[in-house]
Amino acid sequence: MRQLSDLKGVRVGVLGLGRSGLSVAAALRDAGAIPALWDDSAQRREAAAALGFEAIDLADPGAEPDCALYVVSPGVPHLYPAPHPALSYALRRAIPLDNDISLFFRELRAIEREYLRELAKGFVNDDAVDDPAFMAAIEWFRGGGRFDEESQNALFKAAVDGAIRVVAVTGSNGKSTTSALIHHILTIAGVKTSLRGNIGHAVFDGPAPAPSEVVVLELSSYQLELARFLSPDVAVLTNISPDHLDRHGGLGGYVAAKACLFENAKACVIGVDEQEGLFLANRHVTRAPVTAVSTEAAPEAFPLRVTAKEGFVRFTAPEGEEAEAVSWGLSAARALQGVHNAQNAGCAAAACQALGLSVEAIQAGIDSFPGLPHRMQVIAEKDGVLFVNDSKATNADAAARSLATYQRVRWIVGGVAKEGGIESLSDYFPRIAKAYLIGASSDVFSATLGVAGVALSRCETLESAVAAAAADSAPGETVLLAPACASFDQFPDFEKRGEAFVAAVNKALG
Repeated sequence: MRQLSDLKGVRVGVLGLGRSGLSVAAALRDAGAIPALWDDSAQRREAAAALGFEAIDLADPGAEPDCALYVVSPGVPHLYPAPHPALSYALRRAIPLDNDISLFFRELRAIEREYLRELAKGFVNDDAVDDPAFMAAIEWFRGGGRFDEESQNALFKAAVDGAIRVVAVTGSNGKSTTSALIHHILTIAGVKTSLRGNIGHAVFDGPAPAPSEVVVLELSSYQLELARFLSPDVAVLTNISPDHLDRHGGLGGYVAAKACLFENAKACVIGVDEQEGLFLANRHVTRAPVTAVSTEAAPEAFPLRVTAKEGFVRFTAPEGEEAEAVSWGLSAARALQGVHNAQNAGCAAAACQALGLSVEAIQAGIDSFPGLPHRMQVIAEKDGVLFVNDSKATNADAAARSLATYQRVRWIVGGVAKEGGIESLSDYFPRIAKAYLIGASSDVFSATLGVAGVALSRCETLESAVAAAAADSAPGETVLLAPACASFDQFPDFEKRGEAFVAAVNKALG
């Protein structure tokens, strides 16, 4: 298993020079590796060159500098819908493909080994730290075992207390909120923690994790499917719904990518409302502690289970001969309203339980959680009308969770439509006072809504949609941006779309 220190003097190809690509390239260079970078964007190549990196076309056999490894950024396809030409070349040459997430997990193990070497000086020699029996003894001590010698107990207690633990969160929807909530709960509880991955910093940005730190990672299917090494202490799946199907060759490939996170996890927290999550929980329940999370009722066959309802989260675990349960209220957490946010809170609470936090510490974190921008973010309330920014609702399933939260909605919807459009949202159409269509999907969405008898207005731009919805709204209604679409026809990402919504709301309200 290679880690960064093993790559000293080795040429490593880095394909894709966005945030994660440049971050891992810098880490490789600092470790003494020789990174060779490529991106199809000339602008990104120029930015990398300005940082002192070498740009080489990794798809050109005449230029490829005999790399021992390719580190691939999440946005670069390696299989579906077709491999990037550089990766086709690498596959034919049997050059291993990996990514920054995998290298990060391996680097954490290296950091821990160095910590253990320092800790064990005077007790065992350096070679003993690399002996599997030494690591097995640490796990035995973690599980409650004790030695005859108090000095040994002190050594292994320090080893356990200094371990860097990782909570890794994935899912079709809610993974950002769940990751941020876990990080917030840990912070409020006084635990050293960092938030990285698909949210916050790229994994190699900022200082290296320190002993006793809990690293919270948000990981997408793109980040998981290519990682050769994943070993979280707690792996979390919020839910599964069809997404990124072209990238994964269908739903089966998408689920398989998510499933990679759980193969070596020490504890699993899994949403079981969908068949895929239930299958995953069943697969691992005899291998590791599995907490089944449901917005209805988790099967009682799972000894650890969470029921997440609007307004509360209930955790049940075996205690003696009877099941004991604890609950957390959500009424004080304005950022966690709606059943979908109860599910997020349930996953976060279960993850923090697995880390050993108290019921009181978890409740304090839930109560004080401020929420995330662009995710059910309340922007304003004026004359009884609520304005909510859920720009992160980039597919129909996410939009459904938003629509289910409010009784009468002025719905701003549209952009680059995902497969299936918005037909699956028909159960929520009676809640829609009027739909305000924006972007490239206007034609197809107007047809779907028109057939269903939903009042609509084709506004084309977000600013005009907000102005129209604000003018039409009445007390008790919610002006909701939940686009059910990607943003790329009018905005570079959902964040910019959300920021434009906030600006438009402020302008409309004067």
